Amino acid sequence: MKLSPVFALAALGALALPAAQAGAAPQPDGPLPGTVQRLGITYSGFQCPTSPIHLVSRTPTTLHLTAQTNLTDRAVFEIASLGVRVPVPWAFSAVTTVADIGPLPAGRVPFRIVAPPTTGSYGPSCEGAFDVRPF
Repeated sequence: MKLSPVFALAALGALALPAAQAGAAPQPDGPLPGTVQRLGITYSGFQCPTSPIHLVSRTPTTLHLTAQTNLTDRAVFEIASLGVRVPVPWAFSAVTTVADIGPLPAGRVPFRIVAPPTTGSYGPSCEGAFDVRPF
């Protein structure tokens, strides 16, 4: 019996508001610089979204990578353009923080999740892209 891997990704922006803008009113076209930008994505069986994932931020965006998988072998999360290659540990019953990656540059940032060979029909990889669009 094969068990399907599940991954969750969340993208977070910077947490602190710049001192000069702490009292400023929200802009009509989006949040203030420095506010948290969140996006959650779930992967099951290494199936990727059919379109890029859009992150909108006025500040550099950091990817907070978490995983929950029932694979006993490690998968790898990879952003080749940034030289990032992060092993995804086994974490059957709990969501585990894997890494904070960033800041992501503006534009299209391709990524892939490379499955271990033991995943059979669930591999070998899942490909997608973050489309980071600053205001």
